[in-house]
Amino acid sequence: MPGLPKSAAEALKTAMAWRAEIERGGVRQADIARRERLTRARVTQVMSLLDLPEEIKTTLLDGDGEGWSVRQALHAAR
Repeated sequence: MPGLPKSAAEALKTAMAWRAEIERGGVRQADIARRERLTRARVTQVMSLLDLPEEIKTTLLDGDGEGWSVRQALHAAR
């Protein structure tokens, strides 16, 4: 699954999987960035989707935010 998530919904699901990996231990964001061939800043940006209000996360996961980019989803929370 290396590479850039294509939508905010996909990125949120990816962030949830990464968080689970980190919580299991032995993996850091830097390790994920290296494995996925992303910058650490991009991994941090994707992981920040986990901090969105539940309403926005639900919108993304239910498909109502289809076509949203990560940047649009983060901006919607402002």
